Amino acid sequence: MPHIGQTTVEVDLLNYGVIEGDESCKHFSELKVLHPWMIKDGMNLTKEQRLEKIESQKLEKYEAKGDKRHDLKDDQSVQEEYINAYYEALRKSWKRKKQKAECSMKARFLSLMLKGNAKLTINTSRMMMKKALNSKSINLQL
Repeated sequence: MPHIGQTTVEVDLLNYGVIEGDESCKHFSELKVLHPWMIKDGMNLTKEQRLEKIESQKLEKYEAKGDKRHDLKDDQSVQEEYINAYYEALRKSWKRKKQKAECSMKARFLSLMLKGNAKLTINTSRMMMKKALNSKSINLQL
């Protein structure tokens, strides 16, 4: 015949797998921190669970806000540096394009001046180009 009586089952979820005296498993027995919206009337909570360590947290939050402001200033300075570098590069590219256009105009001018003197050697044509440039006040580096 089966045993007739009351069966009892004991479940200990907080200390599951914890051996007495073992300090490595203390995190199982720690209580959770409850946020204000989770707390209800009649709950027996510790100061840590009620977040009553607010003074130290307020200081940390204040310091964090100061850091955020500092980070915003850093971000703005980085953006300003980027903008300055971008416009500097744009100005340099415009300057290069302008110089190329001036050089091509000078080369056209010289080729028109020397068309009639095609029989001259390279050395004499260079001398003539320099003289022509000096007389016309156009600067060209040869």
